[in-house]
Amino acid sequence: MEENERINEINDMLELMEDILEESKPVILSSKVQVDKDEMFDLIKDIRLRLPNEIQQSKWVVKDKTKILSQAQMEADMIVEEAHDIVKRMTMEHEITRLAQEEADRILQAARLDAREMHLGAVEYAESVLKEVEGNLNNTLELFHSKSSEFEDSTANILRTVYENRKELKGVVPDLPEEYEE
Repeated sequence: MEENERINEINDMLELMEDILEESKPVILSSKVQVDKDEMFDLIKDIRLRLPNEIQQSKWVVKDKTKILSQAQMEADMIVEEAHDIVKRMTMEHEITRLAQEEADRILQAARLDAREMHLGAVEYAESVLKEVEGNLNNTLELFHSKSSEFEDSTANILRTVYENRKELKGVVPDLPEEYEE
C-alpha cells in the first residue's frame, strides 16, 4: 500500500472519530459526551496498523547495516589471509622472493583499500536509508500533529457552541433549580 493511501486512510479514520464525537450524546450538565469505547479503540487500532512501515524498516536497516559490515569485514579478512598465504608461498622460492614480496604488498594494500571502500560504502548506504526513514517518520509525525491539532480545535469549537447553547437555554427557562445552575 502506498504511503499516500495509508495517510488518506488515517485521515478518513480521524474524520470518522470527529463525526462520532460530534454525533455523540452529551453528558447532562457537562461538556463531555458519551462514545462507544470499543468503536474508538477499533479506530485507534486501525490507525496504528496503517502507520507507515518506516518504523519497522528502520529496524531492518540497522540489522542489514550490521550484516553488510560484518560480511565486508569477513571478505576483507579472507583477502588479507589469501595475501599472506601468497606471500608465504612466494618467499619460499629463492629467485622470485623480491617480486613476490612486492606483489604481496600490492595485493595486501589493494585488499585493505577494497575492505575500506566496502566498509565506507556500507556505512554510506545505511546512513542514506536511515536518513530517508527519518525524513518519512518526521513527515508522518508532522501530519499526525497537524491532524491532532485540527481535531483539538474542532472539539474546542463544539464545546464552545454547546456552552453557548446551554447559556441561551438558561435564559429561556425561568427559575431553574439550583442543581442546573453553574
